[in-house]
Amino acid sequence: MLATLVLPAEVVSGSSFTARPQAALFRAAPLAPPTLAEVHGAILAAMFLDRRSGKRVAQCGGINSDGLMMVKGADGVPYYVNASNLVPCNSDGAPDYSGQVAAGSTAEDDPIPVAAVPVVETRLNLNVASAEDLARAVPGMGYRVAKAVKALQTTLPGERFTAMDQLRPVSPRTNWDEVIESNTFYLG
Repeated sequence: MLATLVLPAEVVSGSSFTARPQAALFRAAPLAPPTLAEVHGAILAAMFLDRRSGKRVAQCGGINSDGLMMVKGADGVPYYVNASNLVPCNSDGAPDYSGQVAAGSTAEDDPIPVAAVPVVETRLNLNVASAEDLARAVPGMGYRVAKAVKALQTTLPGERFTAMDQLRPVSPRTNWDEVIESNTFYLG
C-alpha cells in the first residue's frame, strides 16, 4: 500500500526553496487498514481432501501442465499434489464424494468456490493415535484391528503411514473403503 505524501503550502506555492528539516517537508497521510482480501492476497481458496494423506487442504495455486496443484495444509506450508488425488469439500469442510469431478474443473455448471475458513481438526492422526483411540473413534475398526494397525506401523520406515492404502493388508475382512470414507482419521 502506498502512502500519500502531503507537502506544506509554503513549499508548493513559494518560488524559492527554504532549507528545513526533511521531516517538516513531508508527512504521510493516515493509511486505511488493509481489507481481508488484501491480507489474504485476494485469493479465495477452495477446500479439498487429499486422498493420499487424508488431510484437508486449501487450494493456493492453479494446476500446472503436469496436473499438479499447489495447496496448503493446516500447518500453512504450501506443497504440490496431483489434482486427481483431491476430493472437493463442501462449505462445512466435509468431502463431497458424490460428484467426483476432477479437481480444478472449469465446467460452466460448477459453482464458484467460497473462501475457505480454517477448519478445526476433529479427526484422529493415525500416526499418533493409540490403538484404544482408534477403536473408539473409527467405525468399523475394532480393538483387534486397531492393535494390528499399530503393530504394522512399527514395521514401516520411520514408523509412519504415508498412504491410506497401507492399511488394506491388516485385515482382509474389514471394509477399508468404508472405513476411509468415514473421514474420522488422517495421516499426519
